[in-house]
Amino acid sequence: MCNRIELITTLSETIGYKSGVALSKDEIIERLPEYSDYLNGSDNDGLGVRSEVFESMVVQLLYKIGNISSPKPTSIILELYKKYSDNPAHQALLVEIIELFNKFIAENQQEDDPINLNPFMQLVLDTFGSGVPIKIALDYIEAVQFGSYLFPWSETRYINWKDTIELSKLFKSESLSTYYGNFFDQRFVNYLYQNFDDIDKIHWRQFEGLTAEFYTREGFHVNLGPGRDDGSIDARVYPTKDDTDKPPLILIQCKRQKDKVEKVIVKALWADIQEENAKSGLIVTTNALSPGAEKVRLARAYPIQTADRKKLREWIMKMRSPSTGVFLGE
Repeated sequence: MCNRIELITTLSETIGYKSGVALSKDEIIERLPEYSDYLNGSDNDGLGVRSEVFESMVVQLLYKIGNISSPKPTSIILELYKKYSDNPAHQALLVEIIELFNKFIAENQQEDDPINLNPFMQLVLDTFGSGVPIKIALDYIEAVQFGSYLFPWSETRYINWKDTIELSKLFKSESLSTYYGNFFDQRFVNYLYQNFDDIDKIHWRQFEGLTAEFYTREGFHVNLGPGRDDGSIDARVYPTKDDTDKPPLILIQCKRQKDKVEKVIVKALWADIQEENAKSGLIVTTNALSPGAEKVRLARAYPIQTADRKKLREWIMKMRSPSTGVFLGE
């Protein structure tokens, strides 16, 4: 039994701990419409919330901020059985490895102590040999860890976050400082993967940061402009940091806007390319070039490319880092 504000606060703290993303009360309510009876109303109303309901809320929120790939917690054993359904021998080996794991934990694990899995993997190797048994054992351990991650009351998480970033920063803040990226926070990349249409709503400076982040990860050196009074060039891309005394490889203009980009923008970028002797230009937009702008670009053979909405989605998919693999507990 708890009151409403305690429920919302606990949800926020749990999501913040697991994912590194802080959600406000309104952001939680907006993303859990199916639980409106629990979340809407007076903060002091008493609620009876079953543990499985709370767990489902946590899983839904982790999914909706792009932290996990599925909104439905699944049976660990069932999923592994499905994975090995085409090979009865492997299914039987899975059962034996699970039994061995349970016995190992019962005999070696003290309550609240971190689990050292190295002895268990050695036990698997000694009992079943290398190759497939090791792979199945690793699959099972990863599945167990993922189940633990989804369990709201566990301390399992993928990253021991240095900070907890407010989701609202993506939409309201000009600051691009982050521990988890050069110009754009990885947690925001994951969020946009799951909520791509929100790219229209993010802060214009964050949009510039996203563009700079992509090219940095592609191995280029990016000089990102100050954001204001930048002379219409938002970023300059160079092959390496040592090349910044040479003409830029790419001049970038970022246009996070609902309308299509008109030809005046294309012409202005071409003028900047000539002035700086740059190799090419790029217009990054949440929409696309207008027919007139595209006609001018092609007819005059301007060395200007476009990263439109479709391309932005491809960037996000490439940059996404889903929560899989390494788990860390505190």
